[in-house]
Amino acid sequence: MTRYLDRFEKRDGEWTIADRVVAFDAQLNVPGGLPALAPEPNWGRRDETDASHALFASLKR
Repeated sequence: MTRYLDRFEKRDGEWTIADRVVAFDAQLNVPGGLPALAPEPNWGRRDETDASHALFASLKR
């Protein structure tokens, strides 16, 4: 499962994606224990280290 964490900005009257983080909530382990789909920094987490927390915090300003 993939989540796109997008931050939008309005530029010249049009909304565009200013920043995108792709978080992967599932990965396939291959022999040797390496993830086959995404590097570890992009793995989804169930705590405050998940990338969505930083995105939501930036919206509270």
